[in-house]
Amino acid sequence: MINKILKSKWIYFLLLIGIVLYLRENQLILNSPKYIFWVLFSISFIILFVLEIRDKIKKQKSILDYFFVIITVSFFSIYMALILKIPINEYIIYKSQSEILVKKCKISNYISGRSDRLLFYFDDKVYSVGFQNSSHLERKKIIANFLLRVEYKKSILNTYVVQEYGLIKK
Repeated sequence: MINKILKSKWIYFLLLIGIVLYLRENQLILNSPKYIFWVLFSISFIILFVLEIRDKIKKQKSILDYFFVIITVSFFSIYMALILKIPINEYIIYKSQSEILVKKCKISNYISGRSDRLLFYFDDKVYSVGFQNSSHLERKKIIANFLLRVEYKKSILNTYVVQEYGLIKK
């Protein structure tokens, strides 16, 4: 079944649209429940696995073929869960309250490389955000001398939608 899907050209167009939609999501959601992804992954996995195995049972295959089926179904299930999570994230953003709250968060680490990331504590959990280090500050100076000012809104499922963030001196 998955082989039939991969042979059709429209699936690649849908994959591209899904990736663009996922990457377009620019608002950061803190404390997003992990169980949403795992429920979506499990449902996708079960449906795809049943459809694929039903197709494979008609033809006698080896155990190695079933192993590749599980790998392929897992890959597509992850992709499906990410795509299905986009409308849920949009709904979380839509349901966020109008009141903007501000919190000053301690920075736990700064990672520079192809994309710079700041790791910070928010409600005793570590999160990361993209960071443009245009001042070329050193890692130790960022951690020792700065806090991350986060403007956010409360939303459903005990989540927080970040509106804006930036470095401030301690």
